[in-house]
Amino acid sequence: IITFLDRASNGNQFSTRGSAAAYVMYEADPSKFQGWLAAMYEKQPKEGGNGMTDDQLIKIAEDAGYTDPAVTQAIKDGKYTTWVKTQTDKVFATGVKSTPTVYVNGTQVTDAQALMSAGGMTSVIENASK
Repeated sequence: IITFLDRASNGNQFSTRGSAAAYVMYEADPSKFQGWLAAMYEKQPKEGGNGMTDDQLIKIAEDAGYTDPAVTQAIKDGKYTTWVKTQTDKVFATGVKSTPTVYVNGTQVTDAQALMSAGGMTSVIENASK
């Protein structure tokens, strides 16, 4: 999980806080994680909006069955925030800046048509195998 969408959440670092919350959820109870993740995607705010507040993150966690007060506290404390930021910086240092980022034989594919169209990667992969 990386946090490249902080720039699109009006300064509230929703990408970082949401990513950190994911680690809190998984640590607390991996069996509930997929349900929580599905709810997060369902309620995901549009890019350029305000993102979610900690209270909204906590409500989604509670609705997914995470009722332990330690989960609430870990979200409020930003338990994994620093770690998530460090991991994001490491990924950015490799050249990844967004999704999709695709490398074929060690070369980054930058052709938007290839990346974003159905079957677009076929010729890229075929040419790389020659």
